[in-house]
Amino acid sequence: MCNAPNKLIFCSCTTKDDKAKLIGAHEWTLYRFIGSKESQMRGKMVAPSNHLDSDISLEEVLIEMNARNCFDFEYIPQEKDSFQMNNGGQPDYKYFNLIFKNGKWESGSNPGFGRTILETIAKGRLKLK
Repeated sequence: MCNAPNKLIFCSCTTKDDKAKLIGAHEWTLYRFIGSKESQMRGKMVAPSNHLDSDISLEEVLIEMNARNCFDFEYIPQEKDSFQMNNGGQPDYKYFNLIFKNGKWESGSNPGFGRTILETIAKGRLKLK
């Protein structure tokens, strides 16, 4: 797999692919929204970023994901599906979240701190062609 013709490939495969190159340790997780629940959890989290590094920006990922299926498997987004991408725990940890709303991906997320029930659809690493 992992042989989509465009630039960004969200690869769930674990085998080496000589046609694409791993970009740093960029990791992603795709979630399906299951429902909501009450939660008493409170806290503060690290704010999301618009750039993971000089190669990957939130804007670029949004453009690609709204134009086509960037995953190496068949996937049709559903309302409130979410996507998180991070720089793999580098010393300067950065991440961003996307949510599928009204037929398109946008920056944002479902409510956090234990209020949202999510199911992991897939996870993997980013590759560039």
